[in-house]
Amino acid sequence: MIYGNERDHNMHKLLRLVAKVPIYPVFGSGRALMQPVHVEDLAHGIAQAVIQDARGEFNLAGPEALPYRQIVDEAFHAVGRRGLMIFIPVRPVAAVVGLLQRVPRFPLKQEQIIRLQEDKAFDISAAQRELAYTPRMFFSGIAQEASQLRQLGML
Repeated sequence: MIYGNERDHNMHKLLRLVAKVPIYPVFGSGRALMQPVHVEDLAHGIAQAVIQDARGEFNLAGPEALPYRQIVDEAFHAVGRRGLMIFIPVRPVAAVVGLLQRVPRFPLKQEQIIRLQEDKAFDISAAQRELAYTPRMFFSGIAQEASQLRQLGML
C-alpha cells in the first residue's frame, strides 16, 4: 500500500473519512497486517536499485507490518481526532457488498472487504542491506500526508 500525497487513493480517503466521522467501521478483527510505504521512500529505493545496478529481488515496503486497527488509530491521530472503531463481521458485509457493488458508483467492492483480512507483510532486510533502504515509520508519514492535505485544503 503506497501513500504519501494527495493522489494516494488509500490513506488519502482514510484520512478524509476519519476527519469527518467519529466512528469508523472495521470489517473483521482489524488484526490483518499491512506494511504501508511512503511514496518518496519507494521512489528512493527504486532509484538506489537503478543507480547501483542492483541484482535480485527487493521488497520495498514500510519498515514494519502493522495491524489495520493501528493504521486507523494513527490516521485518527494524524487528523487530531479521537475515534472509535466498530468491528463488523466479514461474511455478512461481504455478501451485502457483493450485491450492492452492482449499483453504479457504489464505493466498495466485495474483493476489497476480503483483501482487508489478508496479511500483507514483507521482509525488507535485503533492501535495507543492499540499497541502504530506510523507509519512514508510518506514524510519521501519515502525519506528513495529513499536514499536506490540510495545506491543500483537502482535509
